[in-house]
Amino acid sequence: MSRRAILRLVSPPGAVLGAALLLQAWPAIAQSISFELRPSSRAVIGAPVEIAGRVRYPARFTLSSDLTGRTTGPFTILKAELGDPQLSGDGNTQDVKLSVVPFDLGSLTFPSLPWTLTDDSGKTETVKSPPVKLEVGGPSPDPGDIRDIKPPLAVTIGPWVVLALALAAAMAWAFWKRWISRRGAAASGATPAATDARPPYVIALEELGRLESSGLPAKEFYVRLSDILRVYLERRFGIPAPLLTTGDVLRQMREAELDRAAVGGSRELLERADLVKFAKFSPDTAQRTQDIQSAVRFVQATAPVPEIAPLSSPA
Repeated sequence: MSRRAILRLVSPPGAVLGAALLLQAWPAIAQSISFELRPSSRAVIGAPVEIAGRVRYPARFTLSSDLTGRTTGPFTILKAELGDPQLSGDGNTQDVKLSVVPFDLGSLTFPSLPWTLTDDSGKTETVKSPPVKLEVGGPSPDPGDIRDIKPPLAVTIGPWVVLALALAAAMAWAFWKRWISRRGAAASGATPAATDARPPYVIALEELGRLESSGLPAKEFYVRLSDILRVYLERRFGIPAPLLTTGDVLRQMREAELDRAAVGGSRELLERADLVKFAKFSPDTAQRTQDIQSAVRFVQATAPVPEIAPLSSPA
């Protein structure tokens, strides 16, 4: 038989949080399972936000999860923690704490997550917590940088001054473009494209091999990994990835009709690199090895397929 377990959310002011889910349960279970979750602070793009609360479930079960490090939609879960279960009446109450990083702006839905219930005999069932609504904004401005608005000054500019400013702006633009191009190549350890005529995938695979054995700390490792992939995308597909956000890079990859599986794999790599650079996330050595292997597979999957010359017919 099955019963309906209502999973509830406590809504913070200004947010609508709630869901009702149908749970397939054991015949002997009569208690409901409930989650109460809400964000504990303002959500800011690229910064960790805590979603916390508690869960109540029948006393003869234990609750567990394997969510740390998971990427789901525009969110990455840095850490998932469960407090010690407390017996309350005929059930257990347990604190839940999730540290997540959003990578999009606006009204977002943090999705339902799977949790495992295990009974005394070792039998398991999966239950899901309800989704949570989040309003994700940009960083708040520094109040110390705010100044009173003053009326504009009346300035008379002659034609020679305008011409000189225009020339200076053009020279600055050209210098900046050249500096950005060289910086992307230098950060990835690559030889500039103008002096390296090898195919982009050959260069990228060689750089990934050097990176794997470099022994760099986490931040430098992922900065370099991101740069290698971005420069490869620029050389291979003409996508100006070194100048774009991760979201814009993925959008242009989809518009270029790259393989969906390859785009999905690169998204996880680039978002994890953003976490390391901006959220002080530090993957372990095993994760870095997996990410190098994923980057190699991405380059191999998007490399041009060699053309096979047709067999010449016998004379």
